[in-house]
Amino acid sequence: MTSAAKFIGVDRKTISRIFETGVSYDNYVYEFEVKDTRVWICDLNRKLIKILGNVKKASEWGNIPPTTLSRYIKSGKLYKNKYYFYDVNSAFNPYFNN
Repeated sequence: MTSAAKFIGVDRKTISRIFETGVSYDNYVYEFEVKDTRVWICDLNRKLIKILGNVKKASEWGNIPPTTLSRYIKSGKLYKNKYYFYDVNSAFNPYFNN
């Protein structure tokens, strides 16, 4: 939203209000594409433990550096014989149809 606001030349709050209410301030039609940044956390049997909102939250939950977590999401490998991590784009995610 911040980059969209800068591009249009308005405050971020204006874009946020348009997104939340659907009401335009300048008679233009705005379309939003919201990215799914959730991270699925599964045990070693691939049973779902938790879904967190983004890599940062998952990183904090598991006390794992975000770069390491991202590598494990992309590879689909088991982390320290405990957890699998998936995101919406992961070909390995058993909980999301790709």
